[in-house]
Amino acid sequence: MEIKYLKNKVFVLKSKKGKVLLKPAGLNDVGEFKNGIVVGGDQFLANEENLFICGPGEYERNGNEVVGIKCGDGVVYLISLDGINVCYFEGIKEALAEREINRIADLDVDVLLFSLADGDLKYIKKLLEWARKWGISYLVPMGYENDDGALESFLDLLDVEGKSKEESLKIGSRIELPDGMEVVVLE
Repeated sequence: MEIKYLKNKVFVLKSKKGKVLLKPAGLNDVGEFKNGIVVGGDQFLANEENLFICGPGEYERNGNEVVGIKCGDGVVYLISLDGINVCYFEGIKEALAEREINRIADLDVDVLLFSLADGDLKYIKKLLEWARKWGISYLVPMGYENDDGALESFLDLLDVEGKSKEESLKIGSRIELPDGMEVVVLE
């Protein structure tokens, strides 16, 4: 499985069985993306080219599964590809209820994609606490394009120095997951 960051909180996940486009609510342009699952935006639609998902529920296409969980004012999406569970945590701007935190913990998340632009430092600290509780293997931040120092502040918070941006995150199988939590910054 491969994760690529396209900027503006948009990711493409590619697996052996297909691909998934992750995008924030309010962004409905999917460009040339075809034959996959589109998560986020403002429409629910299934056609020959794509399955568009924009809310809570359980969805499947070509063996790729997506679960959407209502959390506060947003939706947290869990995408299962090639046995790897990726959580897309976008648009959540406030602390979650304990019930919501536990429900996400039960999903066995391996990779957490989250926005640095959606919350303040206090919220980011809480999110890191949850990530440790959930046993996350990879933290992948997004929403740092405007060069406002959010990425640097986040890396400082984790005592991570000299982190270079990578083109993509590739995970062959669950066996390749790190023992501890690693930060991956994508270009």
